Amino acid sequence: AVIYHNDCEKHYIKRHPECPSRYTSILDTLQKYYLKKNTRTTSSSNSSNNNNNNNSKCDFVEAPFVTEEQVIRFHTKDHWDKLMNLCEESEMIAKTSTKKQRRGEFGIVSIDCDTNIMPDTRNAMLRAAGAVCLA
Repeated sequence: AVIYHNDCEKHYIKRHPECPSRYTSILDTLQKYYLKKNTRTTSSSNSSNNNNNNNSKCDFVEAPFVTEEQVIRFHTKDHWDKLMNLCEESEMIAKTSTKKQRRGEFGIVSIDCDTNIMPDTRNAMLRAAGAVCLA
């Protein structure tokens, strides 16, 4: 199965390789060659392409949200709390600002030089970890 969720498309940091077009390109290619049951919904123009050049097909399954309990099996409670607080900080910046928000440029909270949280990160992060637990 390919475990995915469209919430992961929404995590976007300007000028970073992890971007929505990379995510949708990978999913579109997987769907094109391996789709068994059309459970995927996306705004991508190629999402209805059902060409199959391989006999090995698989299902596309939406990722659930990970639970705090699942995360703290592998990470500390402090790590979970820190990430949730950073997500809340980013979301609050976006909600309370009088500036016009532009995708990938506003409400960004940096964890380190390559890891950033933006207003849509929480759901993407929770779905990505949920996919790992489901797998």
